[in-house]
Amino acid sequence: MTTIGLYTATENELGSAAAAAGETEVDLLARSKGDLDDPTDVDDFLSELVAADAAAVVLWLHGGTDSMPGYERATERLREAGVPVVVKATGDAFAAEDTTADGELATRAREYLERGGTANLANLLRYLADAYGAADEAPPGGYEHDDPVALPSEGVYHPDHPGASYEELVATFDPETPTVASGSTRPTGLTRTPATSTRRCAR
Repeated sequence: MTTIGLYTATENELGSAAAAAGETEVDLLARSKGDLDDPTDVDDFLSELVAADAAAVVLWLHGGTDSMPGYERATERLREAGVPVVVKATGDAFAAEDTTADGELATRAREYLERGGTANLANLLRYLADAYGAADEAPPGGYEHDDPVALPSEGVYHPDHPGASYEELVATFDPETPTVASGSTRPTGLTRTPATSTRRCAR
């Protein structure tokens, strides 16, 4: 199975990333800034990525290089190991300079991250696995992925129908099955908790 690495400076995305990986046939090695308190933690993460022969690694900084402990060491080691890297930062030229993945691919990968949500993260994993994963590790149908989709900042959301309007979502309901809705006022609610609770209610 193809392995993809992910670093995120905040812990909020780890739940969505784990849920996304569960929807794909991709192994995900993910860490947040809080997981890398000690320099040895950084080295251990990098060693794990190299040992797993990671097909690609995404460094999602949410800021500058200080958003990731050991950033320069990480990019250097991954470059030496020949692992394609996508750096997503906040308006800094270094992100493009330190990105070793194909430029067009990296641009699209960043778009998945910017759009957010479990569905976009799952498609990002499939997209990278399709581009850089070994053919003999791909599922029978390949890594089929959708384009990045904009998620609403307000309105309705269903993890299986990201971006759908209220009318489009209602059209997917089974009239013979009870309908349950939950509300959230937190931005992260559209990426993690409701996605999990929605699927649990559907079981």
